[in-house]
Amino acid sequence: MVIESKGRIVNISSIAGTLSGGLHGYGMHVMSKHAVEAYTDQLAFEMDTLDVKVSAVEPGNYRSDIGASRCKRMIANNANRKYVYFSDVMQEYLDGCKEYIAEGGVSTDTPPDRVVDAIQHALFSDSPKEHYLVVPEQFQAMITIGKALEELLHLNHDHEHSYTRGQLIEMMDEEWAILKGEQSRNWGPED
Repeated sequence: MVIESKGRIVNISSIAGTLSGGLHGYGMHVMSKHAVEAYTDQLAFEMDTLDVKVSAVEPGNYRSDIGASRCKRMIANNANRKYVYFSDVMQEYLDGCKEYIAEGGVSTDTPPDRVVDAIQHALFSDSPKEHYLVVPEQFQAMITIGKALEELLHLNHDHEHSYTRGQLIEMMDEEWAILKGEQSRNWGPED
């Protein structure tokens, strides 16, 4: 049906899908969101020739019950768990959860209206984006983009096919032009 109608697919991810490796106690969450990111990229590639647009909306920390819900589960299940490793980190996390719940369990007052706007854009725009980073504050954008750059630089570091800083900047400029619609991607023959 989605192929016949040349429809849209919108996956809800999170900035946690990019921030994997940087949040204690969030392993399952970041792993699932990282998978949504990879799935969106692959599905967008596969559906492109069928004129189906695929997007991922990656919200930051907006007002919701996700943090309070998670903390309540962690506190309730704590008596049944023995943390052999990272017990100090987990105790710090549980103490933070107790404080968070005592303060009302809301990490921000910002409602998720901009997330809704991004979803609507992905569904109804003539030119939807593949990724929508939607955060309520500059800090969340900085850490998310910074983590993506960190991963890029680690991938590029110290192997026989590493690129120079200048080559990376040229690649980024080319990708910028593709994103702006000023040129199309041309992988060309492999060297």
